[in-house]
Order: sequence, then structure tokens, then C-alpha cells
Amino acid sequence: VAGVTETTSKTNLVAGVTETTSKTNLVAGVTETTSKTNRVAEATETTSKTNLVAEATETTSKTNRVAEATETTSKTNRVAEATETTSKTNRPSEREIFLTLRNNGGQYVLEITNHFALPIEVGENGLPCTKKIGHGLGMASLEIFANKHDAFVDFSHEGGLVRFTVYWNDYL
Repeated sequence: VAGVTETTSKTNLVAGVTETTSKTNLVAGVTETTSKTNRVAEATETTSKTNLVAEATETTSKTNRVAEATETTSKTNRVAEATETTSKTNRPSEREIFLTLRNNGGQYVLEITNHFALPIEVGENGLPCTKKIGHGLGMASLEIFANKHDAFVDFSHEGGLVRFTVYWNDYL
């Protein structure tokens, strides 16, 4: 009986060790799975951050292209208005538009001059304004450009000549 008891005791010990080993293996498996899950989560988070950076870069690029288009539109609108205005005169000598762009050592100066003998309504901002619906004089675009580049816009209408002079610094 003592031999059977000892064998039973050893069998129980072996069963306990086997059960403990099995539990240890289960814990190791869960730990490995958790570790893999954490690595997948980190990779997903990194990918998400990379995608956000890519989206922000793309948005910035689009914003810059819009800003460049706005600047070009401002200048184009002013030249288009000068062209329209000068085309209405009956005197060929008054159909000229003078456009000058210079860099005065770190400051750009754009000057647009054309003939226009009729009275011009000037708004509170010192720039021409119109009550015409639809296409205006391009002053809104000019103001956007001026605000963006901390530019100064000077307008004058003397002796039948309209002159816009825009000054802004070269920040390059």
C-alpha cells in the first residue's frame, strides 16, 4: 500500500507539474499574442500619423497653390480692368497701359497706369469702388494680396491718369 501511495503521490506531483507547465505555456501564449497585438497597434498608429502628415502636406500644397492663384488673379484683374477702361476711349493715344515692376533692393514695386478721364468713386479704404454687380474692379483681390504680403497700395487719379502702385518686401 505504501508503494501505491508513493506512486500515487508521484503521479499527482507529475500531474501538478504538467498542469503548471500547461498554464505557463498558456500565459506565454497570451503574452506573445498581446505583444504582437501591441506591435500591430503601434504600426497602425504610426501609419495613421503618417497619413495625417501626408494629408496636412497635401492640404498645405493646395493652400499654397490657391494663394498663388489669388495673387495672380489680383494682378490680372487690375490689368483686365485697365484694359477694359482704356478700350472705351475714342483716342488711340489714350489706349495705352503702362505696367512697371521693379525690385528696389529688397522691395518690389508694381505700378499700373492708364488713361481714364471720368470721375472715379473711391471707397473708405482709398481704393476705387463700384456698384456694378458681378465683375468688380479687382480691388478685393488686390486687398487680399496686400494683406498677405503686408503690402502698401497707393491709388491716384490725376490729369486723366489712373495709377496703382503696390509696394511689398521681398522675403526670399
